[in-house]
Amino acid sequence: MTKHEEMQAFVRYYKRQNKKTVVTMAEIAKAAIAQGWPVPPPVSGEERLAKQFADAEREEIRYDKKTKRPYRANLAMTQRLKDGKQLALWIDTDEANRSRSRSTSRMRLNGGETLQWKRKAESQPSLSSIALGLRHAQYLPVLLG
Repeated sequence: MTKHEEMQAFVRYYKRQNKKTVVTMAEIAKAAIAQGWPVPPPVSGEERLAKQFADAEREEIRYDKKTKRPYRANLAMTQRLKDGKQLALWIDTDEANRSRSRSTSRMRLNGGETLQWKRKAESQPSLSSIALGLRHAQYLPVLLG
């Protein structure tokens, strides 16, 4: 059982024991700590600020000049370090080279990104398809709200 599965099971247990259908995660955390769950280390100010920057980069949307379709302005890539940790790297979509764009596109699709593939109507590739490394693709990813 993964850690998240254990946590989900604890939430169900807590609801059942307390005869509740609506709970807050704060009360779940308090009950879990009372039952011996380890408290994670506090997040530093630098880590919180880095997450806020990542959130800001993730939400920036640009529109293709030709097709007017939305695309993500910044792409996130992950790199596994020797100690097993993952490092998130960010690159501007318009500055990304083809190999970087394709690898981030594959990661997003494998990670369940909210993309929908639509049949390409134009004979010329859009800027967003080029940015994603899909110059000759028959289908293009369209960002869903």
